[in-house]
Amino acid sequence: MEILKNRIFHLVYRIIYIGIALTGVLASWIGWFPDRYNEFYVFFTNQANIFAVVVAALLVLSTIIDIKNRNLNKKEDRFINLSFMTFIYLAITAIFFNVFSPDQNIFTPAFWARIQVWILHLVSPLLFCLDFVLFSDKEKITKFAPLETLIYPFIYSAFIIIRSLILGDVPPFHESGYIRFPYPIYDYKTYGVFNVVLMLLAMLILSIGLSYLLRFLFLLPYKKGKQK
Repeated sequence: MEILKNRIFHLVYRIIYIGIALTGVLASWIGWFPDRYNEFYVFFTNQANIFAVVVAALLVLSTIIDIKNRNLNKKEDRFINLSFMTFIYLAITAIFFNVFSPDQNIFTPAFWARIQVWILHLVSPLLFCLDFVLFSDKEKITKFAPLETLIYPFIYSAFIIIRSLILGDVPPFHESGYIRFPYPIYDYKTYGVFNVVLMLLAMLILSIGLSYLLRFLFLLPYKKGKQK
C-alpha cells in the first residue's frame, strides 16, 4: 500500500502518537499528586513511554526533513536501531503488564478505569509498534541492535538497585510514601540476592532471545525477496 510509504501520512500519524503518549505520561504523573512523594519516575513503564516520545520526536524531525527535500514516498530509514529498541521496550511493557497483573490487565474494569493505564500499557505500545512495523525500513536493523536493547534496561536496573540501597529499609509505601522496589524482580530483601540475580539473568537471556528472534522475523521478507 502506497500510503504506508507516504511521508506526510507518517508525519500526521507520529504527531498524533506523541499527543496520545504524552497524555498518558502526564496523567500518570498527575496521578501521583495525592501521595506524599511522586514516585512516577521509578517505573519502567513511565520511563519507556517517555523514551518512546523522544524517539517519535526524532522520527517527526526525520519525516519533516524528507518532506522538505521532496522525498515523499519512502520508508523510514533513520533511527532504525533506536526505533527497534523502543519497539522491544514497549512490547515487553504491554505483554508483561497484561500477563503478570491479573487484577489490572486488559480484561478487567480496573484497566480501563484510569486513562494512564490503558494508554501507557496498550495504546502507546500498540501505536509505536505499528509505526515501526509498517513505516520503517527494517532491513537496516543491524546485527548488534538486539544487544543494544540491553543498554537502557541495564541502566534502569542499576538505578533501581542503587536507589534501594540509598533508601535502606524504609517502611511500606502506605507508611513511608516511598516505593523501594517497583517490581518484585528487584526485591532482594524478600527473595534474596541470589534469586534476584537469577531472575535478572533469566530476563537478560529472554530479552536477547526475543530481540534476535524479532530481528530475524523482520529481515526474513527482505531475504526472501533477494532470493527471487
